[in-house]
Amino acid sequence: MEALHVATVTTNAQGLFKGCKLPNNGPTISHLLYADDVLFVGEWPDSNIHNLARILRCFNLASGLKVNFNKSQLFGIGLNCDLVEQKASILQCKMGVLPFTYLGLPVGLNMGLVKNWKPIIDRFEDKLSIWKARTLSFGGRVTLIQAVLGNLPSYYLSLFSAPSLVLKCLEGIRRKFLWGGCTDKNKICWAPWHKVVAPKNNGGMGIGSLDSLNKSLMIKWAVRFKNEPTSLWASVISAIHGGGRCLSYIPLKSSISGAWKSIVNMGRFSPNQPIKVQERLTPIIGIGDKVSFWLDNWAAEVPLRVLFPNLFAIETEKQCKVMDRYTYNQGKVVWFWGSEHTISSNDLAIEWGECLAMIEKVNIQLKYDIWQWKTGAEAGGILRSVSSDRSWITSTP
Repeated sequence: MEALHVATVTTNAQGLFKGCKLPNNGPTISHLLYADDVLFVGEWPDSNIHNLARILRCFNLASGLKVNFNKSQLFGIGLNCDLVEQKASILQCKMGVLPFTYLGLPVGLNMGLVKNWKPIIDRFEDKLSIWKARTLSFGGRVTLIQAVLGNLPSYYLSLFSAPSLVLKCLEGIRRKFLWGGCTDKNKICWAPWHKVVAPKNNGGMGIGSLDSLNKSLMIKWAVRFKNEPTSLWASVISAIHGGGRCLSYIPLKSSISGAWKSIVNMGRFSPNQPIKVQERLTPIIGIGDKVSFWLDNWAAEVPLRVLFPNLFAIETEKQCKVMDRYTYNQGKVVWFWGSEHTISSNDLAIEWGECLAMIEKVNIQLKYDIWQWKTGAEAGGILRSVSSDRSWITSTP
């Protein structure tokens, strides 16, 4: 697969196979690989498809591994079925139709609709079947409820915002299973459900709320976006949602729907307590490589663009990093005005002096920046932490 990757990159660089070039100086996506599964992305001309077939033929001759075209599919975005079927005949593969499933997740489905969550509901009902509730002890039922989240459900909940009706249905299945209910009769619930899902150190059973789990797993993508700005997926997000007049804390174009819009808008329309993602992310400044000088709240509770709008208006590099605005002189950090537009008026000079007085209080350290989620009382008690990639969040009442 490494050889196939090198071959695809080489042919893409030589213009033989043309991938999808993203806007705003974004990367060119030609293929995605996961284990032995490959997804090619490219332009639509016949020559591009013929060259892809030649790449796969050379890969077969060099490695002895032959692609099973009977299991492969060709998808056309915004094209009629007859044209897609004609192109598929070149590769002698099947014509694919949206929506489809890739790596266990649906592609092309509106996950805001309850009906598209039926596989998850069915999975819950199969794993937490009634006969198991009758044969297991109470402790066994608690263990099984926690284990059932370890596979497909958490995979969906980590990327899609589940509708409230879906969460209510799933919580109902878990609640009925815990108390040993059956299909025709509910048994007595000996404790309120919000106490059952609470952490053990708060008097609960540590089962966890599905709503909090869904929010937590999705918000971790926002944290990872700030901590991994040069990764491929973050570059794709920046190319699609950034550029132009998009100068927000986290890039988002509201006109583009999808998973990223749900992540950034997570909890914004919640009737209870909205989760303001942009306000709860906080940086630990190192060398200033991952923190925007004007757009991020690194020197104060609000971004510098809000505190000093006149300076921001004449700034030419509005998305510059903190490290772009200082240098070392005899072991000391020296801040400078790096814009092409000079500070010409007295009012701007006074404003720049106030800005300097604020940013000079920040301690620059010889390490990389780290973005963390505000915890404890600052987080409002909903989420504990998303600073670690391996930790997932439990709910608190």
